[in-house]
Amino acid sequence: MKKKIEQILNGKFKYDQPELLFSKEKLEIKIKAGTTTQGELYLGTENNDKIQGYITSSDRRFVPGNSRFSGTTVRLPYGIDAVGMQAGDICRGWLCVTSSIGEYKLPFAIEAIKEEIISSVGKVDDMQTFCEIARKDFREAYHLFTEKDFCMMFRKADKKQKALYAGLSGQPVTYQHLEEFLISLKEKDPVSVSLKTTAAEFYNVEEDMQESFEIHRSGWGHLRLEIETKGEFLEPERHVITDEDFIGSSVQINYLVRADQLKRENHIGEIIVRSPYQELTYHVLASRGARIHIDVHREEKRHKLALVKDYLEYQENRINFQTWKENAGFELNQLREAGCEYPEYQFLEAYMAHLDGKDDVAKKILKNFHGKEFTREELETAGTYLYLCTVTGLYKDRGQAVWKLQNFFRQKEDSFQLLWLLLQLDSTYRTTPSKVLFMMEELYEKGCTSPLLYIEAWKMISEDVSLLHRLTPFWMQVFCYAGKHDLLTEELVMRMAYLSGYEKKFYGSLYQALAAGYEKFSSDDVLEAVCKYIMKGEPRRPVYFKWFSLAVSRGLRITRLFEYYVETMDITYRRQLPKPLLMYFAYNDNSLGDARKAYVYASVIAFKEKDPKTYENYKDNLERFAYRKLREGQMDENYAILYQEFLFDPVSAEDGEAIAPK
Repeated sequence: MKKKIEQILNGKFKYDQPELLFSKEKLEIKIKAGTTTQGELYLGTENNDKIQGYITSSDRRFVPGNSRFSGTTVRLPYGIDAVGMQAGDICRGWLCVTSSIGEYKLPFAIEAIKEEIISSVGKVDDMQTFCEIARKDFREAYHLFTEKDFCMMFRKADKKQKALYAGLSGQPVTYQHLEEFLISLKEKDPVSVSLKTTAAEFYNVEEDMQESFEIHRSGWGHLRLEIETKGEFLEPERHVITDEDFIGSSVQINYLVRADQLKRENHIGEIIVRSPYQELTYHVLASRGARIHIDVHREEKRHKLALVKDYLEYQENRINFQTWKENAGFELNQLREAGCEYPEYQFLEAYMAHLDGKDDVAKKILKNFHGKEFTREELETAGTYLYLCTVTGLYKDRGQAVWKLQNFFRQKEDSFQLLWLLLQLDSTYRTTPSKVLFMMEELYEKGCTSPLLYIEAWKMISEDVSLLHRLTPFWMQVFCYAGKHDLLTEELVMRMAYLSGYEKKFYGSLYQALAAGYEKFSSDDVLEAVCKYIMKGEPRRPVYFKWFSLAVSRGLRITRLFEYYVETMDITYRRQLPKPLLMYFAYNDNSLGDARKAYVYASVIAFKEKDPKTYENYKDNLERFAYRKLREGQMDENYAILYQEFLFDPVSAEDGEAIAPK
């Protein structure tokens, strides 16, 4: 300004002032409601004169980046604040630019708009559009899913959908989170994979071989496959495959067959392909020797089943240790000859050696696995190895072993094997048997149905019956198993019969256990418990007649016993009914349906010569019933006996018409 005054004092006047030009004649700004943004404005003159001045705004929502400016072409940054504005609100104002060549006002309008998600195909405002994007470009859908404004599509969603998004959008968000999100909303099916072939066999292997097999995929979306091998002679080229590795719908999985890990006998290995939803197994058999025609997998299953059967018989005290050791040794030898030298079989051999007092033999087997790393899927095998190393003295820190087993069990909470190992190593559990039984029951509720679980629980309550307080579904299954395998004792059968009286619902397993208990230890108390428990389910089924018939013959007094006896018996043939039952229905026949009542009445008539007193007691009821049913038009074999007895000579034309209609 001082320079300008000096020019005027010196007589230097500039009569033609250039006009100030703006990059935009009006600033129209659209912004998401509740957000802020930045922009910039340029100003200058046609002849590129130097200008200077300052700038102000009429509204606080438009904030100039600089209050003063100077230069030939001036860049003016600005900020826009839409915090507090609602969609549809418009803020109008002007910028006042006071410069060396004049004062100018530039109008602006700030419009708050609804939040939108913008993609390569335009605005995304519903799930259908988002799914179309995901189908075409899963990566773009992932970037949209991680935007903070993605939740705008869920304004009309229910609580379950909002909770699902809240749970899966927590940081860090992976492609699998988006996949789970779309699957849970039933917008897509999981990507599925399949093997074109499931097995390969290689014989006379003298040097390393590079082989492969093909995986086929179907469906769209994210896919991540983890590759794992079982068998020292197998080595995969890669341990992770993603959807980017697929060419079209297929991908080749390369693996190496290592000759230095093979012997002349058969070696069986597996290449396991895991996705979050599937597990595929590719079987590989390799040998330095010639081909042996044998179905190895079938043989392995057969021998493994025999091992389990023998061990169960040993635990149930049906065979002694020596017999079990000989039987198991034979099966293990058969597996070894078939090439199935998996750790689980070798650990069983070490366990038998330990039980036989031959820890030196067990240690020799276990040392072969020193330094081996077990995967998350091999927690039970890892736990067995740790347990055997501890009890044989290879691993000295028992407390650390217990801690590790507890950690394994927390990761695989449905494993009875890990729980059993933990109970063997940690002596503190032996002082609290009720806690151990509680843990076993929790194990069952989490899906464990191992017979070994039932046997261990049965052993504990056999030693102390007072530990059994109520018949939960777990204990019903334990008793059912004990009944099927002839393990029941009279004391526990009586305890079960007593506790069954407190049950509200009918379970088939408890019925089977009660039935097995009565078959082994017959008593009126158990028979009464069986009948009463049946009545809590569907007592009218014919299969239960034998129990009601037995209870009637034993003279048991049970509410509605006679009704269920009649309702479950076979009425296709005539029989003489029990005397107590006939005495009961002489005064309580209203509790029977008409069809069953007609059968009872017909039976009384059929055997009136053998039991005339009962006939006399029933006669009035029989006659009234016959007349009433005649007028209702009821007719079958039982009704016919009634009509013949009382209405052979009808007393009216109406009765005659009912008997023989035209």
